Amino acid sequence: MHFAFDDVTNELIERVTAFMDAEVYPAEPILKQQIEQSIAEDRWTFRPSSWSCARRRRRRDSGTSSTRASTAQG
Repeated sequence: MHFAFDDVTNELIERVTAFMDAEVYPAEPILKQQIEQSIAEDRWTFRPSSWSCARRRRRRDSGTSSTRASTAQG
């Protein structure tokens, strides 16, 4: 039996790992700080940092301008 990943799967693993390293892990301390601040202020608010890495990734993958990202913000 052969249980190794194929080339497509290995490429996807590399892309996801690179994205996590570049965008998600660096944003975790910022998000944690925002959540703690929100709890301290006893309020429920939108967390822009949690969406900023997704918007950057979408722009980078689609090659569109920042206009699309700004309309997605609302």
